[in-house]
Amino acid sequence: MKSKPAQLALGLGLVVVEGQSAGMRYESGDLSIISIGRDPGSAIVFQDKGVSRNHCSIETRTDGWYLSDAGSTNGTLLNSVLIKKENNSSVAKQLRTGDLIGVGVAVLRVEISPDVNLDKTEIIEPKVTPDATIFVPAKSTLSKASGMTSSHPMRAQQTAFAKVSTVSNPLKADSKQNDLLNELFSTDESDSVPTLPIQSVGLKLPCRFHQFQLEEKIGEGGIGEVFLAKRINGSDEKLAIKFLRVDRMEKEQDRKRFFREMEISMTLKHASLVECFESGEQSGILFLVMEYCSGGNLSDLLKRNGKLSLRRALRLADRLLSGLEMAHSLNFVHRDLKPSNILLQRDQLGKYHPKICDFGLAKNFMNAGSSGMTVDGSVGGSWPYMPREQFTDFRFVAPQSDVWSLAAILYECISGVLPRPMNAGCDPIQVILNATASPITEYIDVPSSISQFLEQALAISTAERYSTAGEMREALHAAVKIAKIQI
Repeated sequence: MKSKPAQLALGLGLVVVEGQSAGMRYESGDLSIISIGRDPGSAIVFQDKGVSRNHCSIETRTDGWYLSDAGSTNGTLLNSVLIKKENNSSVAKQLRTGDLIGVGVAVLRVEISPDVNLDKTEIIEPKVTPDATIFVPAKSTLSKASGMTSSHPMRAQQTAFAKVSTVSNPLKADSKQNDLLNELFSTDESDSVPTLPIQSVGLKLPCRFHQFQLEEKIGEGGIGEVFLAKRINGSDEKLAIKFLRVDRMEKEQDRKRFFREMEISMTLKHASLVECFESGEQSGILFLVMEYCSGGNLSDLLKRNGKLSLRRALRLADRLLSGLEMAHSLNFVHRDLKPSNILLQRDQLGKYHPKICDFGLAKNFMNAGSSGMTVDGSVGGSWPYMPREQFTDFRFVAPQSDVWSLAAILYECISGVLPRPMNAGCDPIQVILNATASPITEYIDVPSSISQFLEQALAISTAERYSTAGEMREALHAAVKIAKIQI
C-alpha cells in the first residue's frame, strides 16, 4: 500500500448507512488508495448483494479524495449517479462531505476533514447576537450495528447512526372530519374524549398525537404547520412533525400536494436534506415526522448577520448542491428553494449543517406538466428566488429553475442583496418578467471566476444555465479552484 502524500492533510471517513455492515465507520489512516469489494484483500470488504470482487477504489490526490469504479458488474453510484469503467477507462469523481457512495446495495456516507482525526462537523458558524435563541438538540437515542472483523486495513469503528425508516403506508382517510381531533389529540393519556377546538392552532400544549407528544408550535406555511415533538414511549430526542392544516384537509389539491411531499421526503436521503423518519395518515390527518433542526433557518441567519463571508457562502452552496444533485438525479425538481427552506442543524460543537426542506412543490420533471401542483391555482414558488420560466410555465419547470433559485440564494449570502432587487411598492411580476440579475461586482468585490459562475447560473435563458445541480456543483468547484478558495 502507498503512504498518504505528505502534502495532503485530508482525513477520510466512510460511514456505512445501508447494507450488512450498516453502522460501521472506517477511517483512512495512512492509506492513499482504498479498495472496496468482495476480495478479502480489499481495504473494505463487503459481501452485500451487487458487490463485485473488485468494485471501486478511492484515492488521494493533491486536492482531495477521488472515487473511481474498478470495472464492477453493476457500476458504482455517487449520489445516485452511475460511475462505470468502460474500455479500461474510468472517470474519477472528487468526493465531498455528505456524498453517498452506492456499492451494490451497500451505501457509504463520506466525511472529509482537514484533520486526520475527523471533525464530523459541517460549515457555517454564524455570529449569534444576544437576543438570538439557539436551541441545543437533545442527544439522540441511536441504534448500533454489530462489530465487524478487524482484518480490514482501514480502521473500523462501531458508529451509531440514525436508522433509516421506510415509508409508512397511509391509512384510508376517515370522512368524519368533525371527530378528527377528538380521536387523535388529548392533553392526558387517560383522557378518552378531550375537549379541543377543531383548529389545531387552538390546541392546548403539550398534548398527544398518535405516539407523540406535541410541545410547541414552531412554524406555519401555506398549507401546513410544524410542531416540536417527542415520542411518548421512547427517547427524549426532539422531532419536528408537520401536519396538513385542518382547514385545508378537505381541499383535494392541498391533500395531493401534502401526499407528494410525504412521498418525496421519504424517498430522498442525503446529509444535506432534512431527514424524514415516518409519514402517514390518521383519520384524515396527514403528518410527516422529521428531524428537528435546532439552528433555525438561513433566512433568520441572514436577517441577523446581513450576509456570510465568501468562503462560508460558497461552502454552503457546495453542501446544498450536493443534496440537490441527488434529487435531480432521481428526476425531482424542488421548485421552491429559498432561505427559509434551508434549515440549520446545530451539532454539539456549535457548528451548523445546512439542510433543504419542504418538498411540497416538488415534482418529477420527467413527467412534464402532469399533476402540477400550484399555489392559488396558477403559480408556485417565492418571488425573489423565482426564475422567469417558473412564473410563465410553472408546471413544466426543470432542474435549471432550481439552479437559478440556489444561485440567487448564494448571491444574497455573499452580497446581502437580491440579484433582482424588489423594492417596496414594486410589482414583483414585472421584476420577474423584465429584470435581469445585476452583476454581483456592483455590490461586492469577488474573484472573477465566482462572478462569472453566478452570471451563468442566473442567466435568463435556461439553455445558458447549468443543466442540473450536479453540473453547477462541478462548475463551482472549478471556480473556487481558480480563485484559490478552499471549501
